[in-house]
Amino acid sequence: MLPSVKLYGARRCQAKSRRSGTQCKNPAAYGQKACRFHGAHRSVTKFLGRHNPAYKHGKETNKARSERRERIKELQELENAGRQLGIIGGTKTRGRKVK
Repeated sequence: MLPSVKLYGARRCQAKSRRSGTQCKNPAAYGQKACRFHGAHRSVTKFLGRHNPAYKHGKETNKARSERRERIKELQELENAGRQLGIIGGTKTRGRKVK
C-alpha cells in the first residue's frame, strides 16, 4: 500500500483485478472512486455543450440530408446536360452518383 493511503488516510481506488480479485493499491483521485489508471478524470477536462464530441448539432438531420441529396442530384443533372450539349468538358465529377 502507498504511504499516502496508509499515513494520510487517502481513499483507495475501488477497482479490482479480474484475475486475482485484489483491490488496486493506488490512491483514488480527489473526489473520485478510481485512480487515474482506472478511469478517474478531472471534471474540468470534460467538454460541455457543443465542445463535447457526442454533441448533437442538428446539421445532419434527415431533412438536411435529403435537401443536400436533392441539390447534388440537380447539379449532376445539370452537369450531364452540359456535357451532352458540349458546354462542359474535362473530367467528370468524382464520387458516387445519387439515385
